[in-house]
Amino acid sequence: MDHATEVSLIERILELDRTRVREEAAGEHREPIEGYLDPARHEAEIAALFRRHPLVLGQAAELPEPGSFVTHDLTGLPILLVRDGEGRFRAYLNVCRHRGARIESELCGAGRRGFVCPYHGWRYGLDGAVTIGDAKGFAGLDPSAHGLVELPSAEAYGLLWVRPTVPEKGESLALDIAGYLGPLASDFAAWGLESTHPDSLTHLPEAIDWKVMVDTFLEDYHFRFVHGKSVHRLYLDDRTVYDRIGPHIRYVIPKRSIRHLVGTDPASWRLREHSNVLYLLFPNTVMVFVGDHAAIFAMFPDGPGRSVMRLSFCLDEEPSGDSRIYWDKQVALIKTALAEDFAVARGVQKNFASGANGHLTFGRYEKGLAYFHQAIAEALAPAE
Repeated sequence: MDHATEVSLIERILELDRTRVREEAAGEHREPIEGYLDPARHEAEIAALFRRHPLVLGQAAELPEPGSFVTHDLTGLPILLVRDGEGRFRAYLNVCRHRGARIESELCGAGRRGFVCPYHGWRYGLDGAVTIGDAKGFAGLDPSAHGLVELPSAEAYGLLWVRPTVPEKGESLALDIAGYLGPLASDFAAWGLESTHPDSLTHLPEAIDWKVMVDTFLEDYHFRFVHGKSVHRLYLDDRTVYDRIGPHIRYVIPKRSIRHLVGTDPASWRLREHSNVLYLLFPNTVMVFVGDHAAIFAMFPDGPGRSVMRLSFCLDEEPSGDSRIYWDKQVALIKTALAEDFAVARGVQKNFASGANGHLTFGRYEKGLAYFHQAIAEALAPAE
């Protein structure tokens, strides 16, 4: 994020605080309950959102060297993320081309020269090319047509992006992430995630629709009620500013310390020191930038009414000693806040079936929720 944008956002926040008002939407937004329950709607979301859009599946630093790999199953497809022999990031379906067995069962690893199917020993290089065991028995088979199936992917802004759809014959495997992010690309180019260290990867399954999980991040109206004993004391929870940028959202939740900037030279202002800067990277990833780290909250459907969050952190360096103790306390605080959110959200999901509400009402202070569901509706429209 360039400094002019930082200053502009801080000025918006300070003006809201000076005038004691909140940033408002033009009106309320109604979101039908059925969208959180209907299996047909769930399948439409998978097809339109989780197969057509680039998704953040990890951090580039999770593949530190050639031969590093990560397995990822949360999109509904078995995916193998690999750093090949030339140092290039590649994404394959984690499926043997012989009888369909899973090639790699470990969550992550390093130092591999390739992968061996545990069923019949077919070998695959880091480039996906196959060496067939007992090749004489497959004399009529073309090995060049039986390498691992590669998915469109890109390494950009320190993140690993994949579009989880088998490409059509002749289709490019490249993804234009700068084009996908639009004006937000300059923000991410400046955050410097390429030099961060991944830490504290966690998978959090919940009996919550994936959209409910995302919804919890898109407003701070709930802070003083749900997080009154944890993180609320740190923030001005009624001075958040929002921008919808394409299907994505950038929003800033100021800390109380931002008031100290009143009357000071804007040249010294640094947004990250006095706020949480959040992005919804459509459709399912929330990134949060705070003073000493960034966090990646990626929400994946796991069937109607269920989801899994892949949570990881981006640190300036690998913690050890006192810094490890400090960071473990920070992770515990973040997980406490998540547990507070999910305790409420589980009740929300159960109550959808009660018949009390035909729709959810997002108020004028919850404009981030309206932006998110409007973007979903726009993405689903061509498929309906």
